[in-house]
Amino acid sequence: MRIFLYNILILLILLVLIDPFFKKEGEREKHGSISRTVSLREFPPDTDIYKTPPDYLVENADNLEQKACRIRTNKQGFIIGENTVNKEPADIIFFGGSTTECLYVDEDKRFPYLVGEQLGLTVFNGGKGGSNTIHSTINLLTKGIPLEPKMAIYMHNVNDLVALTKAGGYWDAPETRAIIKEQKKPSNRLGKRISNVFKSLKDLLIPNIYKKLKTIKNRKNNKAEVDEWQQYRNREVEIDLPAIEEKFDQAISGFVELARANNIEPVLMTQFNRFHPEDRYTNRSYSANSNNQQIPYLTFCTYYKAFNEKIRAIAEREKILLIDLDVQIPPNNTYIYDSVHLNEKGSELVANTIVKSLQNIFTDRSGE
Repeated sequence: MRIFLYNILILLILLVLIDPFFKKEGEREKHGSISRTVSLREFPPDTDIYKTPPDYLVENADNLEQKACRIRTNKQGFIIGENTVNKEPADIIFFGGSTTECLYVDEDKRFPYLVGEQLGLTVFNGGKGGSNTIHSTINLLTKGIPLEPKMAIYMHNVNDLVALTKAGGYWDAPETRAIIKEQKKPSNRLGKRISNVFKSLKDLLIPNIYKKLKTIKNRKNNKAEVDEWQQYRNREVEIDLPAIEEKFDQAISGFVELARANNIEPVLMTQFNRFHPEDRYTNRSYSANSNNQQIPYLTFCTYYKAFNEKIRAIAEREKILLIDLDVQIPPNNTYIYDSVHLNEKGSELVANTIVKSLQNIFTDRSGE
């Protein structure tokens, strides 16, 4: 067995050494050193994994149970549940960030899935942590439209607000949230090529062990979570509320028009939250996060409120259905375990609230 493994290793090294000789003439001059892709921000298609809230999150949360929650996706990368496996087309697709994703809620309690169960419809969850309106518009265009949904339900606020206040727009963003991803092509230098071989073997043979060791290392170095916006913190970005509201308006309008152009009914939702001056927990946790140094808590609350108002104004202007979750979901730890994320009880309440707004629409359609 040992001799066999040695032979495989030698063969791999030989292939690495001779590969450059098969390069087409002039290829180096024709092709750049960077490849670019548009980010879909999704769990990979056909995922089936379990996610447990890490210790630091549970310790700092305000009513979050530490348990493993299943994440399954269909072949388009939308989050599904037991009764939406292998189902399409979709009746409804929800688009949003982590507040729609509901990562740490059991899959049969996530509000998009519950809405489908209560209405007897096929509903997919297009939420992904860190996504903003532009990401959701891209997902609607590339993944949503082919499923011919009757309705696309939108909920964004905090991720757009963070992007617009830290970078001044949607297009300049950290790598973790970038709309266009740039990746350097592998170097042709021998040492780098051999290094890439061993990295690939690591990813192929021991990916889970490597991730665990990396988690332990970060914990020892007190790196509880990635500081995504570190390089933006010292930038001097002039925050003009009317200007960033206008960019938010343009982004939402793009989502709405794309849906309508493809005979999909858009629905807007304000975002439930605990961004209130009197909420001591949210104030304390916001102030303790170095990512939030640019804007005082009370100012952020004002901006956040303005963004929800903008969603209401667009719904009225475009004459489309608004589900005002900001008003209808109580802003406390019974339903929201930090500033904006739902626990199980909150997810069930949100589902019931959405169903009340939609049931007449789908009842009328079923009778046509």
